[in-house]
Parts: sequence; structure tokens; C-alpha cells
Amino acid sequence: YFWWGNYAFLGSPCSLVGTLRGPNGLDLSRLKKDIQPWQERRSAEYMTHAPLGSLNSVGGVATEINAVNYVSPRSWLSTSHFVLGFFFFVGHLWHAGRARAAAAGFEKGIDRDFEPVLFMTPLN
Repeated sequence: YFWWGNYAFLGSPCSLVGTLRGPNGLDLSRLKKDIQPWQERRSAEYMTHAPLGSLNSVGGVATEINAVNYVSPRSWLSTSHFVLGFFFFVGHLWHAGRARAAAAGFEKGIDRDFEPVLFMTPLN
């Protein structure tokens, strides 16, 4: 079976089960009791360290926010482009709606016959 043999990871064979094998396969009592110090350190690190901007939680209690007051340049760039793109898109829709309404005669309060530009003298 896949889990009982050796698995080549990056060219070096390593056992996925290792010393957890019992006489009938995976020994669950060894899995619970045979915890190495590096495993404890690693699990504690994962409990107390989280990705940037996320909440640390130990036992469901939020302990701190990682990297407070730090935003990477990549985040600034992507967020600003998203916000500007969103407003340009909404402005495009607004302008298209106003132009279509004016062409169809639905714009109330804007009299196209008395625009100031119609009474200006030509430049040449």
C-alpha cells in the first residue's frame, strides 16, 4: 500500500509512517504517545503564528493580529488598482446611462437648446 512503503520526496526516500508501525499496521497508541520535541515546537509555532493580516487564535480565542500596521507594496498596488478600476467601471456605466437618457429625451432639467456654448462667438 502507499502508506506502508517508502515515498520518494525530492529524490530522498523517507518513510511516511516510520516508527508508528505496530504488528498489525498503524499503532494508534504510539501515534498518541510518541510525540517528538520538534513536533511539539512545530505545533506550538503553528498555533501562535499565522499568515500576515490574519488573526492568531489559540483554542478559538483571538490572541493578536499579525503584522499590525504593515501592508506590503504588492497589497497597496493591487488594492489601489482594484479600487480605481471599480470606480472607473461605475463611472463608465453612469456616463453611458446619462448619454442614453439624454439622447432619448429622458433627462429632465437639462435644456439642450439654451446651453451657453450655443451663444458663444466662434474662435475663428
